[in-house]
Amino acid sequence: LIYGIIETEKSHNSGQVRYMREQILEAQNILLGAPSESREDAIRRVGQMLVDAGFAKEDYIYGMLQREKAFSTSVESGVAMPHADKQFKQNLMRSGVAAVTYPQGISWGDETVYLVFGIAASADDHLEILQKVMARIIESWYDAPRELFLFFYYPSKEYLSYLEEVDGLELYDEISCSDLFEGDDPRERVLVFMLKE
Repeated sequence: LIYGIIETEKSHNSGQVRYMREQILEAQNILLGAPSESREDAIRRVGQMLVDAGFAKEDYIYGMLQREKAFSTSVESGVAMPHADKQFKQNLMRSGVAAVTYPQGISWGDETVYLVFGIAASADDHLEILQKVMARIIESWYDAPRELFLFFYYPSKEYLSYLEEVDGLELYDEISCSDLFEGDDPRERVLVFMLKE
């Protein structure tokens, strides 16, 4: 199961971290071993799981399909994360995640995808989710200190503002991706941060 972090409190003197956990992916929202199907049917399947779990209304699935037509939600490594853009946020009921595995894989543009995460989250919730994920990464780092590199693609101003405030997190590199897509979007980049003492 995947957990998110609600609060983080770090004592600089003791080096201890306290966390409260909120479950964001529950067992009933995971489907293992689905048969291969089209990308669109996979999005409909995981979207319906979000609807059935009470995370979104039916129209959110249409938004997920529209988002996929505009830009692939494959994140490589056999994983896709379909979601809808902000104009469909009125169809969200609460933030949540559903997951489907495809042991034989499915065609996702130029990629083969084996794991699909359906995400129901408004733009406002994305920052909260990032904070939860970062808190989990920092917890892992405190348990076993080591050099960690974190990659953020297409970062928003809100993400950047938050990341600049994280103790021990330093910008290590910036990789432009603007030549991969049409237009001149300054967010088309990957920022590499390093977590260290």
